Amino acid sequence: MTTLPGTDSDPKDLERLSLTEIWTRGCLGEALSSHDQQHFVQMARNRFWTFRMSLSHALQTRKGDDQEAWVTPLINGLVTELHEGPGLERLWYESEFSRDLAGARVNQALAQRQLQK
Repeated sequence: MTTLPGTDSDPKDLERLSLTEIWTRGCLGEALSSHDQQHFVQMARNRFWTFRMSLSHALQTRKGDDQEAWVTPLINGLVTELHEGPGLERLWYESEFSRDLAGARVNQALAQRQLQK
């Protein structure tokens, strides 16, 4: 690793990408500077939290078949993002979000999607 004179930093750490680039590269599992990786982790956690809140809302406000009509697309949407983004998928499995009941449903649907490859 090459460092700048007088610093202990990797020059890559000085790189700053746009949030769109961070999201795209991070989802694909590409290397990011430590600064940009922190942004990616926070954006991924925000995505997982949004999923959890949306699912919770659907479960609280919908009943019967209508409930599943809201829940299934939420799960399938996240599964598609995880399936297409190995970097995002890695963070999913490392997070506490993947270990609750809703996470178990996502994990099961993701495993089924991967079998269909």
